[in-house]
Amino acid sequence: MEEHAQINEELHKTNEELRRSLHQQCRRPAWERSPNLSSRDDPKSFSQQIMDEPVPPYYITPKTVFFFGVEDLESHLKAFRAQMIINGGSDAIRCKMLMGKFTGKTLQWFKGILDGHITSFPKFSKMFKE
Repeated sequence: MEEHAQINEELHKTNEELRRSLHQQCRRPAWERSPNLSSRDDPKSFSQQIMDEPVPPYYITPKTVFFFGVEDLESHLKAFRAQMIINGGSDAIRCKMLMGKFTGKTLQWFKGILDGHITSFPKFSKMFKE
């Protein structure tokens, strides 16, 4: 019985720590809460509206693979869209999640897009295909 009480106490402490961490996370600016976004790689290519929309702290990142620029683009986008249907998320979250899958040449291409030029996921995916 004492063992169960000790386990319950440990679980209670862990839950409290998680609750405090989540509360602190929600108070941070949107760009800090978003996966794959840091102050040194602030993606200015996105419109302010996209940047301002936070990714919920409980959001599960889609399981698509990184895009290096040599894979089949259409297949990659189809797989990404399918995962976004499963995971849900707004237009802004779709933009952030797609950008988070870029690496190598694709990431360099993304960084070269004009400030605020990406205003929606359809526009972003069209630019990506072109």
